[in-house]
Amino acid sequence: MKKFEEMMEQLLDRLNAHPEALVDAAGVYQFDIAGAGNYQLIIEGEQARLVTPPADTPVVTIKVALEDLEQMRTGELNPASAFMAGRVQLEGDWSQALKLQTLFG
Repeated sequence: MKKFEEMMEQLLDRLNAHPEALVDAAGVYQFDIAGAGNYQLIIEGEQARLVTPPADTPVVTIKVALEDLEQMRTGELNPASAFMAGRVQLEGDWSQALKLQTLFG
């Protein structure tokens, strides 16, 4: 769980350093992380924050193993390939997941 929280804190720092990029990706993104638990990334206006336990209805839920998420973050695993291989499951608005992917950049 600590590794995921550290990973997400790094992502939050990166996202909040470019608040103008967050406006188009506003929403609640739920992460169901095997080995870490359930978290929500909430993007409102020009700010992103992480909450647990989940508090709001998500626009999309992303189910992934912690190891796969780490590999996607470092570029070792392509998110589209991970999805096609069944290593990532999405529930909800897929277009929002694609917006989030561009922010992970």
